[in-house]
Amino acid sequence: MSDTPSVPKSGPPPLPAGRGWSQALRVYLEPASLRMLTLGFAAGLPLLLVLGTLSFRLREAGIDRSTIGYLSWVGLAYGFKWVWAPLVDRMPLPGLTRWLGRRRAWLLLSQLAIVAGLVGMAFSDPRGMRRTPIKGP
Repeated sequence: MSDTPSVPKSGPPPLPAGRGWSQALRVYLEPASLRMLTLGFAAGLPLLLVLGTLSFRLREAGIDRSTIGYLSWVGLAYGFKWVWAPLVDRMPLPGLTRWLGRRRAWLLLSQLAIVAGLVGMAFSDPRGMRRTPIKGP
């Protein structure tokens, strides 16, 4: 027997034989991973619709770029989600929370708000929203 202690080897453990990149990437084709990919894609759609499509529509209607630039502030709601999301998780909605549960109630309310916003944008004419300067006496 040797008196010297054994020193563990540093570095990652070796991969088992026959496991390559294709085997490692197969995890992304599992149903749970595909569901999360779909949900992540769907979560980004409202931001794309608000900032991309609406900006293009307003520009085509002749709204100046500085006014359209204020729409970028809408992205702050997504940027500061870490502040308001815990509040939403803990705050019940009267009536809906008892019927659907807390998270489903908030999901329904937010989806209805998105639908109302999209319908409102579809039926409004951005050319009618231009501000004209008020002329003094």
